[in-house]
Amino acid sequence: MNNLILNNLKGEEVLVNWDNVTHVTRPENYLLGQVGDLGDCIQINFTNKQSVYIKEDINQIKNKLK
Repeated sequence: MNNLILNNLKGEEVLVNWDNVTHVTRPENYLLGQVGDLGDCIQINFTNKQSVYIKEDINQIKNKLK
């Protein structure tokens, strides 16, 4: 099991089982600066079709996976 502790957009720590991740994307913000704007974040998608938005960037996650 490959677990990572990451920070969500609320600043809370989230335990992510990396073995259940299908893909990671950067969501497009169509409403920058307005309600619903996610700011600079990435979206982690899981095999159960749920997702979480994370503050760390891809390079930070890659370093944690090493």
